[in-house]
Amino acid sequence: MEARNLSLNDVVQSVNSSNLISSAGDVRIGSKTSISMPTASSRRQCDEFNAAQISGKNASVLVADIGKAVDSGALQYNIVRIDGQRSVYVPVFKQGGNSNTITIVDGMKAAIKHLVDIPESLKTAVVFDQSVFVSSRLAM
Repeated sequence: MEARNLSLNDVVQSVNSSNLISSAGDVRIGSKTSISMPTASSRRQCDEFNAAQISGKNASVLVADIGKAVDSGALQYNIVRIDGQRSVYVPVFKQGGNSNTITIVDGMKAAIKHLVDIPESLKTAVVFDQSVFVSSRLAM
């Protein structure tokens, strides 16, 4: 069967090339500046991925012929609340080596201030800051 001759790279390249958002060009309306017009050919449902064709050497092979795309979203087992408000908690852990807790926390705080494309109703906050304890230990 043709699917046996496909490499993982063949599959990844085929799925990536058929699941993208790219520019269809620019539109100029009156004296306004050009507006970029995107074209989307991204797949939204697992069935669409399973029906995607992967180019083989002699025949087309579907993703479903070699595997199965499934929605693997994790079930929610806990709820996070901050001051009674439902929230999302994203812990950040430093790696070993030469990493520095204070530098990492300062970098995260700076990055949070520059988040883009988020709703105005979204509030970001640092709710636990290990650098406070590290700084107090250094001051001793």
